[in-house]
Amino acid sequence: MDPVRYGTSLNTSRKNALHWRDFVRHYGGPVSHSYNLWPDNPSSYRYVAKEYLKEVWQLGIKIFGAISEGLGLGPYYIESSLGEGTQIIAANYYPPCPEPNKTLGLAAHSDHGGLTILMENGIHGLQIKHNQTWFAVPHVPDTFVVNLGDYLEITVNEYGSIQLPPHENRTSEFEELASITSVISSQTAWRIGDDKPNSYTPPEIISNQNGLTSFPIEEFHKEWYMKCVGGQTIKDLFP
Repeated sequence: MDPVRYGTSLNTSRKNALHWRDFVRHYGGPVSHSYNLWPDNPSSYRYVAKEYLKEVWQLGIKIFGAISEGLGLGPYYIESSLGEGTQIIAANYYPPCPEPNKTLGLAAHSDHGGLTILMENGIHGLQIKHNQTWFAVPHVPDTFVVNLGDYLEITVNEYGSIQLPPHENRTSEFEELASITSVISSQTAWRIGDDKPNSYTPPEIISNQNGLTSFPIEEFHKEWYMKCVGGQTIKDLFP
């Protein structure tokens, strides 16, 4: 992934899957690797984003700890698999759409990271799929939405019980939707400035029970960006 991206779609080569949204997306951490590349207009952006990402990271680590303990793995199991860790932040804007039944803000997908912490502007557009039916996720004031991601599934799947449903974002005919997403995941091979990046693979992502195999994180990220925004799952990418 480029250090900073502006656009409407994650994969513009799929012309039939462009989305009714604008976004700016960039690496959020480790901060020292990319801070000088972050947007600087408004002038307060870098400072505010850095402080926000710091707090969101701590929240994510607490959630990882609770999940680890719930699976009987000890509080630091998932955190220790992250290595140096990676954060990606995206600011999304979904303008009013004259024909919302003919487009999506963001097509069906799963998130590639460990988890995604989502802050909305009070207008809900998030939908989640359950038993082949899409359900709107109501907005609850003063809360975050937390989506579990593919990395978390492949890291703990050997211990069972985590299966991730796809989600998507709908548009509105009359209202502006906006959100900020922060993805928290493992140390990634796509580090800024790495000419020949090293792959990073957690030790326990092999599971005979659930059919997932070991693979380099760099390969996983590349395949996700090319294919996953379209409803495919991690098992579709790495059967």
